[in-house]
Amino acid sequence: MKKISFKIPLDVNARWSLNRIYSGIHWTKRKTMAEEIHTLTILGLRKSKVKKEVFDLPVNIIIKYNSRLDIDNHGWLSKMITDGMKGYLIEDDTKKCVKSLKQEFYDEEGILVEVYAN
Repeated sequence: MKKISFKIPLDVNARWSLNRIYSGIHWTKRKTMAEEIHTLTILGLRKSKVKKEVFDLPVNIIIKYNSRLDIDNHGWLSKMITDGMKGYLIEDDTKKCVKSLKQEFYDEEGILVEVYAN
């Protein structure tokens, strides 16, 4: 089993909450926020010296957060992180490429992403 892990330097707070998205943020603001997360994801991969190599097998992804948000409030952020890995570690986020996505809490700074390929 191959495991790749990297950190995203982001303080997760109410700004990134799924509740905030549901409250009706304008699409241009959502687009800007998504682009910010995509960029931070790529920077986290590069800082961790993860080679740009798209897996040819479906992967399992675990994203770990240290925040005061409810676990399900990380859903939008998890989607943006997964989208940020497209073309770098995964071809797409369809079931052909991603077998599972799990969210967890942990006690360190930033966001920890773990990608497992069997």
